[in-house]
Amino acid sequence: LLAVAQALPLQKTDDAIVFGDKDLQVAFSPLDGSIRKLEHNGVMVAVAQPNALWMNIKGEDGAWLPEDSTWKLQDAVQTADDTLRLDVVNGNWSVHVFTQLFPEKGQLRRWFEIAWTSDKPSKIRHFQQRWFRIPMAEGMFYNLPANRTTSEKVVFDDLKDHAAHRAHIGSRACIFQLAIK
Repeated sequence: LLAVAQALPLQKTDDAIVFGDKDLQVAFSPLDGSIRKLEHNGVMVAVAQPNALWMNIKGEDGAWLPEDSTWKLQDAVQTADDTLRLDVVNGNWSVHVFTQLFPEKGQLRRWFEIAWTSDKPSKIRHFQQRWFRIPMAEGMFYNLPANRTTSEKVVFDDLKDHAAHRAHIGSRACIFQLAIK
């Protein structure tokens, strides 16, 4: 017999947007869409980086978004039983942030669709996302990925302009395996 997959629960409150079940659950900020915490089997295994600008983009002009700017969450939509899409904006950048959960494996996958909404053309020169911190002993943490102490940076210099000056990044995904026992 085939097991029928059930949709993972999505709860929206003033304090958090919580997606997942008892095996794997992610809490997002209802203000900017950043991940606040990650729980695996009911235990908090990762917390957010203490920085309001959790995602940054360098455009055609060579400038990053200002550190004092903030992403604004527009919507949170469950697009599949195991996938949540957060729609965030900052200036002329609009991003769909997808998070797919694999509770039975203790994994999550994230990918991004990025659009430039201005009439003036731009390319994405760099994309940066601040990853999780894994709490350890009191006052200590590890950054993910473990071999980096600063934000992860991915270079997209080879992107071509799409119609209406939109850039679409759909196949760039990160999978985290939680090996917490």
